[in-house]
Amino acid sequence: MRTALLALVALAAVACSSTGGGEERAAVAEPAPTVPAMQLVGNDGETHTLADLLADGPVYLYFIKKDCPTNDKALPWYEKVHEGLKRPKAFVGVINGDRGVYDAWNERYDAQYLVLLDPDKEWIGHFKAERSPWVVEVLEDGDVGRVWKGYSASAIAELDAALAKTEGVLPLELDVSSLPERNQFG
Repeated sequence: MRTALLALVALAAVACSSTGGGEERAAVAEPAPTVPAMQLVGNDGETHTLADLLADGPVYLYFIKKDCPTNDKALPWYEKVHEGLKRPKAFVGVINGDRGVYDAWNERYDAQYLVLLDPDKEWIGHFKAERSPWVVEVLEDGDVGRVWKGYSASAIAELDAALAKTEGVLPLELDVSSLPERNQFG
């Protein structure tokens, strides 16, 4: 009985691996992924599309909740990982507000990187940025690579290493010993 069952399984496997004429099935080519047609206005007054941001390589989107106390503690570390990047748009902020919200937020922080204004939470929703701080690596085809949910010693060190690798520079080797061990977000 067991031998008959094994023979039946083997026969089914052969039948599934070939077409009726004994030819092997051709692999079906997957269509090339497309970058979602998304755009937001930046703190520079220009309209930025996701495709434009990805033109020179992956981009790291840093999602900012305007009044998040955890983000307040994390922001200096994101400023540090932004330093020394070759591409100014490799690290881009996305804030949950309009120009007025951004201006009030930026009076406190003086961001040195592009910040996109997302009052309708289009990008926040698309990239599932549920909390703040939240960083999403967007690959050149528009797919999501790594996601850093919150900040911690390991998250900042990993983000620094990932940005350095993407940019072809040495990591900053930040002293993150004062940061929390577990991810913090609000």
